[in-house]
This record gives sequence, structure tokens and C-alpha cells, in this order.
Amino acid sequence: SYTFMHDAAAPILDSRTSLPTDGMTSASPSVNVVLAFNEIIQAGAGEFQLWDYNDDSGPKFAIDVARVANMSQDGHNLISGRQICITPSGLLVPGTRYYIRTSAPGVLRDAVGNPLSTVDTRAAFVHDPTGHASSIPYSFAVASQDVQQPEVAFFAGYSVSGNTSVTGYVLFTESVVANVGELSFEDCGADYDCSNSFDNPQPTTGALTAFGTRGDELGSGVLKFSRELPLAGRKYRVTVPPNFVKDTDADQPHAG
Repeated sequence: SYTFMHDAAAPILDSRTSLPTDGMTSASPSVNVVLAFNEIIQAGAGEFQLWDYNDDSGPKFAIDVARVANMSQDGHNLISGRQICITPSGLLVPGTRYYIRTSAPGVLRDAVGNPLSTVDTRAAFVHDPTGHASSIPYSFAVASQDVQQPEVAFFAGYSVSGNTSVTGYVLFTESVVANVGELSFEDCGADYDCSNSFDNPQPTTGALTAFGTRGDELGSGVLKFSRELPLAGRKYRVTVPPNFVKDTDADQPHAG
């Protein structure tokens, strides 16, 4: 005989690891909202909406999850593991506090298909039909003056063609452009262990790069890089050095 448990719990928004962080008062107007959940997610159907905390007249921005999914292809992922990037179609308004709602249940699903319940992060708690909390309080405010440095939100995937030609993507927390320096690529050696430097060749630098903007196929805050790798069948570590990018609001550099 055997026993098993069927996962029937809906995904839960994790405000502690979402970006901007819950309660932040200094978000950039060009911020990328990266929502994190307690388990791996996939696209469902419907919209994530950004609402003004003090205005019930309607959402200020609506992001169709189908469009996010369509932009996530060929190794480029705006839905990655437990995270999804929802980029507003325009700049957020300084001095405004925003919170998240969904247009309907099922905007996201977990790996086995359980739908996300309706989300309203201004409410204290929202529960799914099984009694599990699917949404917890989450909001952030946009600063009147941008003081935030862009940070890496997550590594947004890669693809390899012809064994050694790699194209990769890095998502930042806000809209960015090139600044100074070059990406570093380190061959992790025959043991595939990047922490064991004994058999790791000297890192090399340089790659063709492009930066996404609102409305294009990459998306705001996405760095795309392409280059030929020295050897096939190896593990490589990519490093984004300090000051490699800067934001588009106040020329704040990436701290590394």
C-alpha cells in the first residue's frame, strides 16, 4: 500500500521578498514590481492591477498576465520560479502609495494548477475557499526624489545555440541603461564548482548588450547579453560588476 498527499493549497503572496519591499517609501517612478510567492508559479488568466491606496475610482495600471507570459520565451523569463515581474506601462507618480489587486481568481497558478485566489493587498487578509490566506498586506510609496540604486531582481534565463553561443537576461528593479565596465564570465572548471577556484580559468570579460524599455519585447529593466563561450559543456558564472548600469530616473549606479 502507499499514501500520498494532493496539493490543494493556492499560492500565497510573500510580501517579505517582493520588490519594492512592503512599506517602502522611496520606490523609483520607473520601478519594476516583482511579486514573490511561497511556491513556484505559472501564468493563469487576468490582470494584476496597481491601485492608488487613497483612490477607489479604478486601477492606475493594469498588467495582463498573458502578455507577461508571451514575453517569457526563448530563454527570457519574466516569470521565474516563485517570482513574476509586473511592469507598469508608464511611470508611477511621486508621493503616491500603491497596492496590488487582481482582476479575478486564477491570474496565476502553482505548478500543479491550483489557482491564486483574488488578491487585494490593502485588505488585512484575503482567504481562499479552503481557508488559506492568499494575500497579505503589501504596499509601497514612490519618492518625490529618486534615491534608490538599481538592484538585480533575478537572473531572467538564458539560451544556448551552437554549443557555445549564449544569450542571457538579467532583470533589474527599475529601468536601467549602460554605464561603465563589462560583464565578467568565469569558467567554473571541469568539476562545475564555481567556489573551487583551483581549476577555474581566469575570468574573461565582454559581451554584446542591449537594454529593454517599456513596451518592447525585452521589457523595462531587462539587460540582454550575448557572447561566444570558450568551451562547450561547461558551467559559467556571470558577474554584473558595480556601476555597470545606472537607472533612468536619476543616473543612480548599480552598487553590485
